[in-house]
This record gives sequence, structure tokens and C-alpha cells, in this order.
Amino acid sequence: MFHFSIGTLALLAPIAAVALYLLVFLLRCAEAWVRRNDPPRERVGVVCVLLAALGFFVGGVAQGMWDNSATCRATGQAPGVCLFFPPSA
Repeated sequence: MFHFSIGTLALLAPIAAVALYLLVFLLRCAEAWVRRNDPPRERVGVVCVLLAALGFFVGGVAQGMWDNSATCRATGQAPGVCLFFPPSA
């Protein structure tokens, strides 16, 4: 079962998602300029808002998984094992 939690991952995921989208958009604009084509026509603001909301949700679920694996990590297990194969309570 996934738990939603607000924390560092829930705040960093939207920033990373929007930054990655803007980087790709700028690269597509540069490619269009080099090839002398029209630049991409899309609503960047709307896409950024949607990506930020999606990133917040995904980051919140990831934060919940990270928080639930804290006791497993405290025993010295690898973070990957604790995240994807948590000990049963």
C-alpha cells in the first residue's frame, strides 16, 4: 500500500519535472531555429502547471515510501531493498 507524505521529495519532484520540461522545450526551440522551422507551439504555462501537480503527487508517494522504509534503513539494509521490499509489520 502506498502512503502519501509531504516532504523533501514531494517538493523537489515538481521542480525537477518542470525544469526538465523547460530544458527539453528550449532544446526543441533551438533545433527549430537551426533548421529554420517554426518554433514549437504549445501552452508552456499550462504544461508546467500540470507537470508540477503530477510531480507533487509522484513525489508525495515517493516520500511516503521513503518514510515507511526508515526503520529498515536504520538496521543497515540498503535503501533499494528497504524501498521495494519493505519488511512486513
